[in-house]
Amino acid sequence: MNVTSTITETTALSHQSSTSATTSDTPLASPSTHTASDTTLEASSVSASTSQSTTESISKTPLTGDTPTTSGNFPGGTTVDQTTTVDHTTTVDKTSTMNPSEGNPAFPTQAPDQIPSPLPAAHVLDALIDGQPYHLPSPDEPPIEILLLDGTLAKLFANKVIMRGQTLNIPSGLSGAQEITSGGQTIKAQPGTSKQPGSGGGGGGGGGGSGGGGGGGGLGGLFKGLIGGASKAVGSLTSAGTGALDFASGAAGAGGALAGDLAGTFSTAAGDVGGIVSSINGIQEAFPKDVLSKAGVGAAMGALNLGRDSSNWLTSMGSMLKGFDGLTPEVQQQTRDNMKQYAGTDGPLQKAGEAMKVFEEFPWEEEIPPTQSPTVSGTETSNVQSSQGQSATSDSATTTQTPTQTTTTTSSSTPSPTQSPEEYVISSKEGTSREVFDNFIKELDNGVGKLYAWDLLGSYMYLTNLTAVQVKELPKKHDFLEYISRDDPVDQNVDGSLEEFRAIDTYPPPEHAHEDLAVNKSSHKLDVSNTAHVLRRALISDPDAPWWKKMISAPPVDVNQPNSHPDSYPPYAADDSGGRGTTIYILDDGFDLALPDLAANGRTVESVFAPNEYTLHGIPQSQRHLPGIGGGDHGTMMAVIAAGKLRGIAPNANLFLAKTKNKYRQSADPSRSSTAPVRPKALDFVLREVKQHISNRMAQDPLARSVINMSWGQRLTMGGDLLDPHLQPFFDWCEQNLIPVVISAGNQPAAASLDEGTPQHLGTDTNNIITVGAVKQDGTLWTDTAVPVAGSPGSMTIYAPGEDIQVPQFGGAIPGSLIGRSGTSQAAAITSGLAAYFFSLPNLAAFHLQNNPSDPGNPMKKLLVSHAWTRIPVPAGGIATPPLDPWPRLDELKVLYNLAAGDPFHGGFCIEARAERNSSACEVPTSTVSSSPTSTSDSISTQPPSTTSGLLPTTSLIPPPPATASPSPAPPSPTPDQCRINVIEFDNPDPNNHTSEVWSIAIMPLTPNNALTNNTKICFHGTDANEQTGVDVACPPIGEGDKSVINVRREIGDRLRFVWGNETWTAEDERCVTLENWHQSDIDEKERKRQTECVFGCRIDWSKPPEMHLD
Repeated sequence: MNVTSTITETTALSHQSSTSATTSDTPLASPSTHTASDTTLEASSVSASTSQSTTESISKTPLTGDTPTTSGNFPGGTTVDQTTTVDHTTTVDKTSTMNPSEGNPAFPTQAPDQIPSPLPAAHVLDALIDGQPYHLPSPDEPPIEILLLDGTLAKLFANKVIMRGQTLNIPSGLSGAQEITSGGQTIKAQPGTSKQPGSGGGGGGGGGGSGGGGGGGGLGGLFKGLIGGASKAVGSLTSAGTGALDFASGAAGAGGALAGDLAGTFSTAAGDVGGIVSSINGIQEAFPKDVLSKAGVGAAMGALNLGRDSSNWLTSMGSMLKGFDGLTPEVQQQTRDNMKQYAGTDGPLQKAGEAMKVFEEFPWEEEIPPTQSPTVSGTETSNVQSSQGQSATSDSATTTQTPTQTTTTTSSSTPSPTQSPEEYVISSKEGTSREVFDNFIKELDNGVGKLYAWDLLGSYMYLTNLTAVQVKELPKKHDFLEYISRDDPVDQNVDGSLEEFRAIDTYPPPEHAHEDLAVNKSSHKLDVSNTAHVLRRALISDPDAPWWKKMISAPPVDVNQPNSHPDSYPPYAADDSGGRGTTIYILDDGFDLALPDLAANGRTVESVFAPNEYTLHGIPQSQRHLPGIGGGDHGTMMAVIAAGKLRGIAPNANLFLAKTKNKYRQSADPSRSSTAPVRPKALDFVLREVKQHISNRMAQDPLARSVINMSWGQRLTMGGDLLDPHLQPFFDWCEQNLIPVVISAGNQPAAASLDEGTPQHLGTDTNNIITVGAVKQDGTLWTDTAVPVAGSPGSMTIYAPGEDIQVPQFGGAIPGSLIGRSGTSQAAAITSGLAAYFFSLPNLAAFHLQNNPSDPGNPMKKLLVSHAWTRIPVPAGGIATPPLDPWPRLDELKVLYNLAAGDPFHGGFCIEARAERNSSACEVPTSTVSSSPTSTSDSISTQPPSTTSGLLPTTSLIPPPPATASPSPAPPSPTPDQCRINVIEFDNPDPNNHTSEVWSIAIMPLTPNNALTNNTKICFHGTDANEQTGVDVACPPIGEGDKSVINVRREIGDRLRFVWGNETWTAEDERCVTLENWHQSDIDEKERKRQTECVFGCRIDWSKPPEMHLD
């Protein structure tokens, strides 16, 4: 069969990270690329190909546009043009031509690529050369070249081997091993490995998940049973290719342990690929008369033929590597050159990975005829029927499920053991050990499914085929299972973009492709240009800022007085901390990481997306868009508004961008695309990603600060109820960790009130959910804001600007219509950015965003609400609302305020950023606030800020003075507190070399009951200094005289010693913890790094400026 395959190659990284760290007191983030801990897929960035021929080519193209073609020859004589959109990194679309007379009653009126084609005859023959087994190609394949230990090349044909000048012919009809000798050269020809379907136990997956059988439901079902092994082979080939290129670029003569390690990698990859080859061989032999669609034959033969080739190369190179140090320099260089060529871009190894990816992602379920099973030879019938304990012709079952439970019904009271399996997701409860779950899936199906692992949470999702009996019985046997469920297919009549609370204009897809963000490598010494935010608090003033920024920084005024209208607001003002240190998690439809607004530049930008098997379940592969982080207009806008470097409210906040859904091509018009709604499993996947990411940050810093943004919603009657079992536990966890969740109210008051949508109906007055409505430029209500209904679930928390918010969407264009630039989504994004901004104000976070059992509710939510103010006069009878019955007339319309100019109209406190601003606002008497939620001791108060002091943002908590009190209270005494000292050492790799090293030492406050980290540096010293004399860290805010300096040095045995006045301790003291023991630095491989942190009692005098030194 001649196959012509059409391939679009696009690499989609599952988890992208772009980092540019600006401080040296925290571990530097390393770039990462993963989807969860996808232990089966290893998030391989491998694309798709199904072809192999003497003239092969693959063209790389953007995500959109015409698809180039790749031609190749396969045995059998059929021509196929194959292009299918497949999950995770592959684009393969199906188009083909074939003689329509090749019919089969089991395949009525098929598309050309679906017309049945017979499997080519099996050709399973190996040759043992120099003690290594190699697969011979089929008669229709080109010869395969391998490198031998003496540096010569051997050519492998279907019936002969040419090596060292000799031709060794292999007799036909070989039934056993036979030595063949010619001219002093000897090989042993023998039947190759052929794994028969069903021989792997539990339905295949031999070779670590690549064996025969499995899948059920006809020949397509057998091939489907191999996708886990193909996935594993993709990851192994990727690892082998990376290792080969690294080794090939190494210094001449370098080998040793590195060569040995790479040989092990090659051996593993050869075994994984060989398992797939063996299993396809077995299926060919077992079912010589069966057929697949032409596209299916192409996918299977591509994996087989390119698998043989790559397996041979891996075996050959593995042999060279094992004895690498014994090879001559010429052969060593020849080996490197061979690796560079074979494993390079568009090389055979990459194409083999692409072919395996096509096989993995091919819609084998579409190859399963509804009433047929494979035509099995008599000796194999029992093996196939027992491969998964059911027959392919069994009765069907109807299964109904929710994300938390599964109800199975059939035509009889007891499910038939012969029912065909269907695809399900198995989820574990949090806290399940990896060993327990690995053993479970090994026992279940030998791990042929797709496993996604969140090991830090002890949480796992496993996608595999199950019968109705298994769905019913597995939860009874395994109490660690959370649910076994599957989503209904995506309804292509439902527009998922309506979940995004902004009406999106229709634009043609952007023509530019996206590249991964470059990682800005940072030095472990604090750059002088990055110390400004520590040495002096600056107030950013921008008279050209858009109206919506000016509105949130405008201080409270009497709205009944002249010049109080929003048109009279002063220039936008904000503290320059800009959200630094906080991570905003945005869950949305995708993001344009190529925009300057979403660049790293001093912060971390990471992304993750749900795989297509969760986002587009039920959508044919040929209609699916590639999985990836891009493609989202709405998500892009939300990220820019919240934390855009150029336009955002919190431009210095870290971003974690999570794509919850994907697009697909419309079946009626493939030139047009639709967005799928948020699916339960996709949401579950993304929430686990977010939770693990936060948990990992909290493991490094228990008080890490986070904000969650969800500017979307789904009606409960349209599938939203299926999202709640995933949302509610996540929200509860966030509440326990004082993480605010910001959601938009919605834009269709006539269609859905707050109580009718999720997550909106989950908000209450006191929980951590902040529901945001929108206001217009004049401060009046944006009338499309969704409706809160008294006495019903859902609670409107606050309002923010939501009209005509001009920021770029995907591709950089500003939406062309007003409605495309407006909505409660924008209001929620502004609120998310402001929450991150507040978290970055050090004294605010230290003293006021802490949990207080006597005053329940999320601290950030209370802070936002307590300082918001109504921007318009309130007429008698209340503020007018949309003409809808559920709306009450409002007594207030509280709009966000960022506290940049203080807040004399509200009680509690005010925040004054440092600049040339008069601080009188902060001298207004306010109520007393205790520094500890459980203490009734003296309240914390600070000296009124001085415009020349250079202090960090100052909090004023001055009790109301008695009648005889002076206008200005006396400066307070230093407050008892705790401090932490963080020490990062960068040393030469020789532990016996006790000379100079680089020290990065920061001293920060620590409030015992503070639920939010305070990374405000009181003092910092970055320098090169002798290990044993150490560093004197000057820190006047924590003491006078000898108590104003802490000496940190290294003693014999690498132990750190701290000396502070007459107090001293070591890193072995119980007050200290080693955050990172000695390891290779992530900045310079020629140095090692260690990080230690200790807590000690101190008294911080906030009237003294911080002390920062960078030598």
